[in-house]
Amino acid sequence: MNEERLMVIKIGGSVLSDVYSYPRVVDKIEDWFLNEKKIPFIVVSAMKGITDVLLNVSKGNIKMLNKIEQLYMDAAIQIGGSGTLSRVQKELFLLRKIAVDSNVSLDIREDLILSFGERISKILLAEAMRQKDLPVLEVEACKTIVTNAVHGNARINYEKTHKNLIRIKEEVLRNNTIPAIEGFIGCSDNGEITTLGRGGSDYTATTISALLAIKNVYLVTDVDGIYSADPKLVSSPIIVRSMDYSEGVEAAKYGVKRFNTKMFEPLIKYYPSTIYVGNESRFGTKIQKASNVNGSKPKIIAYKNLYNRSLIAIIGNNIDRAKLIHKASSALSEVNVSFTAAVLPPASPSVVLLFNDKLDAQTVNTLHDALIGSE
Repeated sequence: MNEERLMVIKIGGSVLSDVYSYPRVVDKIEDWFLNEKKIPFIVVSAMKGITDVLLNVSKGNIKMLNKIEQLYMDAAIQIGGSGTLSRVQKELFLLRKIAVDSNVSLDIREDLILSFGERISKILLAEAMRQKDLPVLEVEACKTIVTNAVHGNARINYEKTHKNLIRIKEEVLRNNTIPAIEGFIGCSDNGEITTLGRGGSDYTATTISALLAIKNVYLVTDVDGIYSADPKLVSSPIIVRSMDYSEGVEAAKYGVKRFNTKMFEPLIKYYPSTIYVGNESRFGTKIQKASNVNGSKPKIIAYKNLYNRSLIAIIGNNIDRAKLIHKASSALSEVNVSFTAAVLPPASPSVVLLFNDKLDAQTVNTLHDALIGSE
């Protein structure tokens, strides 16, 4: 059946890092999926760093628009095509007009401005696909992803969104096209653009897969998968090969991989798609409803600053938490560090250690080596 050929691919901003990225990503999509007769439902993020620049623009730094305009116009020129540059210029003109308009309320204006990162990114990817004669169907997130009216961290209305997605799926299967939609954004019932919060493109991707009962979701990033700790803090983190949804929820809560905290909600509520996280080399991490890997050690150590205090969340199911706390305490004592409390959240696959001070990289490394180690 054609439906079984469907899969969701989210293209993360980390792989859209320069003006040459879009043709390169299209080539990879062909290699990975189209040559295997798959039908990818593509979710597109903004180019790397653009969301932060747009956030500055929304706060009044209009000069930052120059950087965005130059980057996206260079990308349009690189892609080519008769309509690419004019389409991008039209969006950039509208962006600048909104950025200098002080008559729009701040929360609505911020979401409007932020939305252009994904909107222009989708245009560029779609035009790059057309240059390869691929039958792309551009799907507008604002006409598809229905949300509440909470600007900056909207929640998707699954029932209304489901009706829109069914219509799109039928069109895709009927015409044998490849749908591409902006991640991160939607529209409320009154037609106002909303954003889904940091990592919102992941939330878009899992919502599409769950509501359309699509088996697999691929989150394409610039690394091989989810690391056992932040590589900026830990010298030798390992790729977490397998996780379950509960571990994923916990990882999102503590900022791992900038996962959106809502991204597992539709999977738990509607359909348990399998998530693969990785890059062109390999998709090293698989996240399922229930993982078949039950190790004797945790999977992730997440460090978080809390002003002058800090915490470490140790994440992993089926671990003896009493033994884990004892082992953590012993390891930390070697670097003359102690935690003030160990919190064991009920029905949660984690132990949270609280500290009165910020921790340095050596301390986090020590704990990682003791509890997880190397491959």
